[in-house]
Order: sequence, then structure tokens, then C-alpha cells
Amino acid sequence: MKILMISGGRGGVYRFTYEMASRLSRKSYSFFVVFVTGSKNRISPQLRNVPFMFLNNLTQWGKMASFLRNFEIVHSNFAAPILFLSAMRKPIVFTCHGLPQPWLEIEFKEKLLFSIEKSMFPQGVKKATTVVSVSKFVQNQIMSAYNVPSQVIYHGINLEDYPYIMHDKSECKKILHLNPEEKIILYVGKLHPYKDPITLVKSFGIIAKKRNKVRLILVGTGKLHSKILELAKKLQVPDKISIQSQLRSNELALLYRAADAFVLPSINEAFGIVTLEAMASGTPCIVSNSGACPEIVQDCGLIFEQRNYRELAEKILQVLEDDNLAKTLALKGYERVKNDFSWEKAVAQYEKIYSYLVKS
Repeated sequence: MKILMISGGRGGVYRFTYEMASRLSRKSYSFFVVFVTGSKNRISPQLRNVPFMFLNNLTQWGKMASFLRNFEIVHSNFAAPILFLSAMRKPIVFTCHGLPQPWLEIEFKEKLLFSIEKSMFPQGVKKATTVVSVSKFVQNQIMSAYNVPSQVIYHGINLEDYPYIMHDKSECKKILHLNPEEKIILYVGKLHPYKDPITLVKSFGIIAKKRNKVRLILVGTGKLHSKILELAKKLQVPDKISIQSQLRSNELALLYRAADAFVLPSINEAFGIVTLEAMASGTPCIVSNSGACPEIVQDCGLIFEQRNYRELAEKILQVLEDDNLAKTLALKGYERVKNDFSWEKAVAQYEKIYSYLVKS
């Protein structure tokens, strides 16, 4: 079966594309991926044995018509291209990774692209043959705003990449050259307004006044980098906050295991794969009550009101100061990920959709 996938070259959309194309290309599927954002030297991990190209300007789209005839199914991760693709009368699967929020973008280019996606979303979602939502939160958004039904297929995780044992966190910290006596609070994600790391930094200002041996580590890049450092100085905790722009996958996996608490303070998070990574590593999670965060964590983590940094500080302190609570959340989180989230399960559900559309 020949499938053309329209995707983005970074973040959760790329991770989804990588897992889908890599796994299905080992079977009787022939994938070709067209990236409409990102660049070749920034995609990681690299796609292997799967052909791809970057389509970053409108003139290239004019060549797509003849190219599309070679495929049986088109699978788009964005709504905007569907208006063009639908004219080719091919079955179109649209995976919605969240409704666009251009008002939260900082850079002009990103704000423009998300504004275009938002303006074309109503027509695009209605022209798709099948719509898939990455969470019930997204499913409800689409139904409420556009009266379009969709099927929920959760993303997965590769458990073998995050080996969870009842490990000694102090030993993990030593390997990473961190102070084993310090409690580590971890954030992984873009330093971006919709991820809201600022609320976490504000909460850390409160925590650092109540505990001496505590450190906040943020892993990610983004326009809020300098603002976070300025806020750390203002809160008088610059020596207790560190930002890691990039880590190798094995280093990140070890850092998850070393962390005493993981925090995702996002606004309208559509899914949050990093939460699965933390849960798979046996790290207690604290997430905002916004978007799909509570849906993914359920009773396996603590939940705070979005942007309420005082409540977030209280929740983090609960985890840091109550070993029994931390162990309970770690075990429940691991069991939930192991039982409910796998790429094998997700890919199998997409295979059923592809098969149905081809036969129809």
C-alpha cells in the first residue's frame, strides 16, 4: 500500500511520523513523507529507509498534482494542505494534533503559519475522509467547534527506551554529575508560551525559599530562554536553575530517572508525549488541568490549575516531601503507560483505517 504523509519536521508531529513510517515501512507499506516545516539537518532521529522531501514554498506545491497519483492514501498532520489535496480525490486521513493557537506564538513566521492553519482548519477538517484525534480533549474540541466526528488514537511510547526499575535516583544523579543530595524538578519541552515554563519558574521561586537542596532543570529551546534566565535572577535563584538546550536520548532517559518530579504546565496541551516518558521512567508527574494533561495522567499524577504557580509549588512540595506519595505515583504512572500507551497499538489502529479506506 502506497501512502503519502504530510508532516512537520519537529516536535510531537515528527515523532508520530517517525514511528508510523518506520514501523509500517517494515511491512507491506510504502511511505513517502513530505515535510512542510523544519529542515533536513534538524530532524532527529533521522528517518531510515523511508524517502522524504521538504516542501517549503508554494511553487513546489504546483508539482504535487502529478506526484499524488502514485499514492493510494494521503495522510496529513495539518488541515490546511487538505484543501489542495482533496481535489485529487484520494482518501485522506487527517490526524489532528491540536487546534492551532496563533495568539500564543512569538515569532512572526510561526504566528503567520498557525494563523493560516487556523483559517483553513474548518474546511480542511470537513474535507478529510477520516479524522483522528490524538486525545479525547482534541476530539471534543473538533466536535464542539466544527461538528465533525473523529476517532481517538493515543500516541505511544517505546518502553525499552526508558527502562524503569526501582533505581537509586542518587546514583543516576552521580552519573549525570548532579548533586545526589539535591531534589531535581524536571521540565522537558519547548521554551514556548503554550508550554508555559514561566509558571514553573515562578513556582520554583517559592520552593527554593522553603528547601535549600533543590534544582530546576529545563530541557528545551525557544524564545523564552532569556526571559527564564531574567526571571531566575529576579527570584534570586539563578544558580539553582539550569537550561539544557539539547541532550542525547540516553542522557535524557537517565535524567528522567534521576528527577524527583516532572512538571508539564502546558496550556491546552493536545497530548504530551513527554509525560509518558516521565511516567515510563518511574518519575512522579505534576501537570496542569488544561487540555489533555489530566486525561493522560488520570490518578497517576497530581494536577494543578493552569498558570496558578502557588498551587503548583504546593503540589511539587507534596511530592518532594512525601516519599510514599512519590513511590505510589511512580508505580501507578509506570503501570498506566505499560498497559495503555504503545506505538504498536496505535499503528495497528491506523492500519485498520488504511485497510478500510482502500477497500472502500
